[in-house]
Amino acid sequence: MPELYQIAGAILRDVSQARFLSDMYSRQISFSYENDSLLRRFPVPRAEIEEVEFNLPFIVTEVKADPNRHQSRNAAIGRIFDDYSLRIVRAGLTPVQKAFEDAAKGLTDQQKDKKIAADRFEKLILSDDYRVTLHGRLLRYLNEETEKLLSKKDDGPFDTGTALDEIGKVIAAVKTEPAVAGFSAQVQDLDAAFKEAGASIAAALTEMAAKVNSAYKKYPDYSVEVDINPQALQGNPAAASYIKVKAVVKNYRWSKVDVDTKDMRNIRTLAPE
Repeated sequence: MPELYQIAGAILRDVSQARFLSDMYSRQISFSYENDSLLRRFPVPRAEIEEVEFNLPFIVTEVKADPNRHQSRNAAIGRIFDDYSLRIVRAGLTPVQKAFEDAAKGLTDQQKDKKIAADRFEKLILSDDYRVTLHGRLLRYLNEETEKLLSKKDDGPFDTGTALDEIGKVIAAVKTEPAVAGFSAQVQDLDAAFKEAGASIAAALTEMAAKVNSAYKKYPDYSVEVDINPQALQGNPAAASYIKVKAVVKNYRWSKVDVDTKDMRNIRTLAPE
């Protein structure tokens, strides 16, 4: 049996196909208009499909969870990733920021080298821009590696160990940043702060994993199989369902946006009218 989205999608596809065939016919007859001394004075006819509305009757034959479709699940997990990536970054930076504040509060202008190292650390590592960078990096990793991270089945779908390994590499890279290395050498060693940051990140990630594991089970995607056979509809009208689909055909035109300097090709893009 076909699924409901396949039937509706096929109809919408055919609406676009009808417009395409109509435009192809307009193209064909345009040459006749061009070559005729009288017709070339007339506009070339072209059909416009501005709006299509249709009612689709069908009988639902089966509704079942589809193990191969994950749109709802992935959308829910994506929202969790977005929320917790902020929390994880905050959890990692909080111990480092506290250690910085404790070490820097007693510095005076006479301690020039230490003051410079502290100012550089605060400006580069504790800035909003760096926080946003770390958040974007973590969120990109979680979204790009979703399928890999959800492949483990021992403690749930989410593979916390793999994620922690990758985040550990990020922490190690942050520790080698010149601003961090300079602060550690000039003012105070931050190994203890980064160790605490790692523990805080692990706790936040474990909390996120529990949310992901719950969403994994909570949001299955379903397939809706339908029968649109006229005999079935007439034989059981009480069970028939109806869906109204309204389609709008929008026009796009090719527009030149640039020229490829290598081969002088025009680079074009489709833009809405």
